[in-house]
Order: sequence, then structure tokens, then C-alpha cells
Amino acid sequence: METEHSIVAPGHGRDRSRWLRWTALLGLVVALTSLPGVGLADDDENKKKDKQTASLRESSQQQTIGPIDDADRIRIPDLTEKPGLPPDTVATPVDNFDDRVRIPDLTEKSGLPPDTVATPIDHDRVEQIGQLVGENTWTDRAPMPTSRFGLGLAAAQNGKLYAVGGYNNGGAQATVEEYDPDLNTWRARVPLPTPRSGLGLAVASNGRLYAVGGNNGSAFLATVEEYDPATNTWTARAPLPTARYALGLAAAQPCKL
Repeated sequence: METEHSIVAPGHGRDRSRWLRWTALLGLVVALTSLPGVGLADDDENKKKDKQTASLRESSQQQTIGPIDDADRIRIPDLTEKPGLPPDTVATPVDNFDDRVRIPDLTEKSGLPPDTVATPIDHDRVEQIGQLVGENTWTDRAPMPTSRFGLGLAAAQNGKLYAVGGYNNGGAQATVEEYDPDLNTWRARVPLPTPRSGLGLAVASNGRLYAVGGNNGSAFLATVEEYDPATNTWTARAPLPTARYALGLAAAQPCKL
């Protein structure tokens, strides 16, 4: 005997009522998740955006531009204080840089100006120059044999000095004395033909000395006399157009006074 089974379709009785409630609930969930900002996916996305916004805001605050502290500035090396050169070295300008041997470590990495190379200091040469220039001191030398004032003094081409004429208690002088700087000695030379003081004395390009003008103790003179150191002789020359005393005298080219 067959047993009949009755199947209740969703559309009948309590099953239908339950089915309708679940359907409505499902529709509500779908409707809510479709709204902006609602649902799991949207919630994760919004959290990610919030984190990015906070990160940008924090970065912006840290990068705010403000006054520069002097300690943060880039310091340009002071070449006079710290040129980066080895000891006993100076910076020397180069006329033609291509003609000089480049020293890479010094010309490229020491902060020197363009077209400059480092040149070692020659201490021996510096000492020699110091000796030539001196140390701003005076040294006693052999005294002039005949004391006087108002004399003429000139350096001849032979490297010697000539003290000519002058005045002392004996009146106008004709004395001529020669000084040798190498030997530090004086010697008498032939006297000036015309004793006088306040004369002009100069060495012309011909190597001869010219004693011009002066005063003999009673009058101004126009006298001109030429001295030749090679022969130790005096020769009278054409007189000055205007007699005078304590004049200035200088040699010019070619062989003129």
C-alpha cells in the first residue's frame, strides 16, 4: 500500500510566511550594502583613505618652511684660513693653465680658485730675499773721511759713490772722496776745480759725473764741471745760463741733464 507524502510549497502555510520574511531581510541587507559608506568593502576603503589623509597632514606639518638656522647653511670654504693645501704651500695664479703640470689632488680638491696651482715654498729663496730686503735695520759703515754738509753725492756706473764739494768750518770745499760698498772703504780723488757747496751732482748715461752750480761762500755759481771716474780727471763744461744754489739736477736720455 503506497503511502502519500504531502509537500508544502513555499507558497502555502507557515513555510510561505517564513520564506517571505527571509526574502525581505535579504533585500534589506542588499539595499544597505549598496549605499555609499556602508558595507565591509566600503568600510575598509574608507579607513585606508582616512590613514592616507592623516599621513599627508602629518608630512605637511613636518615640511613647513621656516627660517634657516645658520648652523644648517652650507659653508663656503675660506681659502685664506683653510685652503686644504699641504704645509709649506701657497696658491700661485697660472698664466696659461694648459702649459702647467696639473696636480689633481691640489687643483681639483683643495677649493682653489680657477687657473691656480699649488706651488711649494722655497724657504731658501725666501731667506735670500729677506737678506736682500733686510729687516728694516741700519748697519754702521766706514765714515766719510772729511765731514761736511751741502755736498753733492751720486752713484756712478762703476758701483761706487762719490762725495763732492760741500761746506765745513773751513768754508766751501773742493774735496772729492770715493766710497766702495763692496770693500767698505773710502779713498781721495782729484779735487773739484771750483770749491763749492749746494751744488747739483748727477751721473749721465756716458758714465761721467757733472757738478753744476752751487755757492762758493760769496756768490751763486753757474759753473759746470765734468768728472770721469775712469781717468780721475775734471773738465770744464758750458756754464749754466742762470747761476743758482741748492738746485735740483737729474740725468735724462740720451746723455742729457
